Amino acid sequence: MGYRLLSFFHLAGIIEVQTFNRWYERNMVSQERDMGQGADWSFWIVMMVLIIVFLYVPQWMTRRRRQQQERELAAGDRVITIGGFIGTLTRYDREANIARIRLTEGVEVDILPSAIGGKYVPREAERA
Repeated sequence: MGYRLLSFFHLAGIIEVQTFNRWYERNMVSQERDMGQGADWSFWIVMMVLIIVFLYVPQWMTRRRRQQQERELAAGDRVITIGGFIGTLTRYDREANIARIRLTEGVEVDILPSAIGGKYVPREAERA
């Protein structure tokens, strides 16, 4: 940008090239150099904040939501596993980290509570 100003002022006959170069070196180059150093720090600070916001906050929110869902589960709830099995929760032992699901009459399986996807809510077409 400095050289565009130089050509404008030089063609207009307002300033000589050497005078402009000395002024530009003293004022503009030192300001650009100082601005670049300050901008480097602020750039990295902004980048770190964005990394924290876009990477860690969604994981934290998902973990909180998952823990809330696990706390709300109780025996008798219809659940769906992450593998797609639908059944009734018959036992849920948080200390032993085990859950028991009845898939059909006479078929019960023990699974880890982390394998429970959530409560099962049937769609309207399946209810009819």
